Amino acid sequence: MTRQLFPRRSALATVLVALVATLGLVRPAAAVDSVATSSPHHSVELSTLAARPGDAVTITVTISNPTNAPVNSSQNLYSSAGFLEDQGTCTTLQGGDPEACDTYRDGGAQYYALYYGYGGASTEIPAHSSVKTSLTTTVSADAAPGAYSVIPYGAFNGADDTYTPGSFTFTVLDEASEADLAVGLGARATLLNSSIVYTQTATNHGPATVASGTVTTKLPSQTFLVTGLPSNCSYQAGTKTVTCAYTNLANASTATTTFTARQNVLALGPLPATATRTASSPTDPVPANNQATATCTVVTGLIILC
Repeated sequence: MTRQLFPRRSALATVLVALVATLGLVRPAAAVDSVATSSPHHSVELSTLAARPGDAVTITVTISNPTNAPVNSSQNLYSSAGFLEDQGTCTTLQGGDPEACDTYRDGGAQYYALYYGYGGASTEIPAHSSVKTSLTTTVSADAAPGAYSVIPYGAFNGADDTYTPGSFTFTVLDEASEADLAVGLGARATLLNSSIVYTQTATNHGPATVASGTVTTKLPSQTFLVTGLPSNCSYQAGTKTVTCAYTNLANASTATTTFTARQNVLALGPLPATATRTASSPTDPVPANNQATATCTVVTGLIILC
């Protein structure tokens, strides 16, 4: 199809929408975008393909002109249901500014549009060059949780481009169906008996109840005996791991497990232990707090410092 113009509520809204959708939503530089779809001349990247209402999303579009003359080009995205805010920050990352860049809803559908060169030579893409633009917006507060099919289409110098894949999915997450299970691990040495007492915690930061969760603690390689485990935990001597299962852990509650690990009297140096959330339901949206480490040090066979 050739370039299409969609109903717009204002010129400014259109510019913001087109830039947001076409060029991309801006996100922190440290994050890594993933290519959602591409054509011979276009590349569309998103900072994330799954987010909650209120979360930021950045769409970044690159258009390349390998020809010997300036060209016009457009990039559009369409979804039959709206899920993004009609506002955002549009940033030119490479080359000249676009003629239009905006994201908007019309008739309940979501549109994104980016245009170069349709209004005159001043915004055309020069020969043997590329342009790159990003736009940052947020998932709408009223966006219903679920999967949204997004269809890309665009034109290069008057001819339609073919995209691979022909559509991609953006998922709006349901906050009420997530539970952030955070892991903690503490350690203290006992006096003159080569043992370490570990305190492992699993804290539910919500918002939902943790229906089930598993935390596995990898103990020091010098461990030869573990005592004091509750019934929901087990010890595997071959792998030096303690595995604890939790059920129905309510929001804002913490499950605490304490056990003792006896160390080889000939051990010397650091004794690291790491606790990791290995599974939980529903989805854990915060991987950054899924692991905790405690390290003790053997000074002599009978003296351990934590």
